[in-house]
Amino acid sequence: YVGYLCSEEPCRPREEMRNELRVMNDKLVVATGGGGYDAYHMMRTCAQALTLLGAHVPFEAIFVAGPLMDPAQRESLRGLADHLPLGVVNVAEENL
Repeated sequence: YVGYLCSEEPCRPREEMRNELRVMNDKLVVATGGGGYDAYHMMRTCAQALTLLGAHVPFEAIFVAGPLMDPAQRESLRGLADHLPLGVVNVAEENL
């Protein structure tokens, strides 16, 4: 279960969302694995691919871990993200 994908609420302005998420680059990749229960391996592989790009990553990335991801796995992703242009959030309440 990933919640409702549609909302009658208006989308927040792009700049407001990017400021809140601390996104500075114009290019943004968002990866989500639904509820997160089985998303860890996919997200870990994506983070490892970012590592291979080194300092030349031309975008920032945000992983939406999902509410069902094991907390230890979520923290492991955050550890991988420490030296990458990558943020890890539990859930996305707003449209990204």
